[in-house]
Amino acid sequence: MWLCSFTDEKGQCYPSVNRLAECCGLSRKTIIERVKVLIDKGFLTKFHRFIENSQQSNLYQIHL
Repeated sequence: MWLCSFTDEKGQCYPSVNRLAECCGLSRKTIIERVKVLIDKGFLTKFHRFIENSQQSNLYQIHL
């Protein structure tokens, strides 16, 4: 649900794992595991973002 709260009109968002962990009261490891489950079930697609060859927070596309 936290991912949905960050989405724009296209169903995209890019909160960091740290931000999600903080909002959810969970560890980074748990967030990473849960995001993988959502991806495996087809509810979410994750895209790696880079700006000037520097890794940024991932872009998530939510599929409802």
